[in-house]
Amino acid sequence: MLTSVLVSVDLSPNADRVWSRVARLPLAPGARVTLLHVVPKELAGSAQLRAVDDATDALYALTSRGPTELLGRCEIERLVLIGEPSKRIGEQVKKRRAELVVLGRGPGRAFRDRALGSTAERVLRAGQTPVLVVRRLARHAYEKALAALDVDDAAAKAVAFSRKVLGAVGALDVVHATSAPFRGQFYPSLGADYARDYERRHQRTRLAELKRSIKRARPGVAVKFHGRTGPARVVVPEAVSSFSADLLILGTHARSQMGAAVLGTVAGDLLREVPCDVLVVPAGRI
Repeated sequence: MLTSVLVSVDLSPNADRVWSRVARLPLAPGARVTLLHVVPKELAGSAQLRAVDDATDALYALTSRGPTELLGRCEIERLVLIGEPSKRIGEQVKKRRAELVVLGRGPGRAFRDRALGSTAERVLRAGQTPVLVVRRLARHAYEKALAALDVDDAAAKAVAFSRKVLGAVGALDVVHATSAPFRGQFYPSLGADYARDYERRHQRTRLAELKRSIKRARPGVAVKFHGRTGPARVVVPEAVSSFSADLLILGTHARSQMGAAVLGTVAGDLLREVPCDVLVVPAGRI
């Protein structure tokens, strides 16, 4: 169960979606939930003071009109700061030893480009703390989680941390997308049959490596593995749809690689495009 969660919200309807999800996370009795809003540092003078007052009122209103499950069993702190959002989030993560950062994501392109191109991306790049990006209004705990994993050190860490977010959910479905190294190339002497056979063998080998990696880590959760052929940008959204997943779990590499390896490529596309919530777990955290 989670013992310390940092929840960063704006003052849009996204905040209600985020709070509805936080209320349904498996939080330990007495867990600390820090509800944070960061006022842009560009505001100055009386405008800044008014914005702080408005944000403070909004945070209290959010907790009063939203789900009340947290109020009796968790320690809730409402905090309004001034500055650059990702920097302030990072500072509060360290100060409160937060295990998870929760952010919102809107359905429109403008919000996606603004928020995921800045705040969430910078939080992920700068730290080692898992980030849950919420898109949907939550009416119950997660029921169908899907992890999209590669064969690397991030896979086992992502599966292990998922227990803290999923709680009593049963088996976790894991999808692994593979493509033969020469997929899309045409070598006349090899032929289509060889290419198909090689791709099947390549998929079995990679899936077996992933299974061994996760098994060695003893993640403490039952895992069902599913191999799929094709690029991850295509395979994973299709899997999210076919499994009716309400949460997609992604493992990422060390933060020195974060900007280019995660949000700039496949995982970044998935984070922006899939219709469900996304949990991103840096490998170095667990």
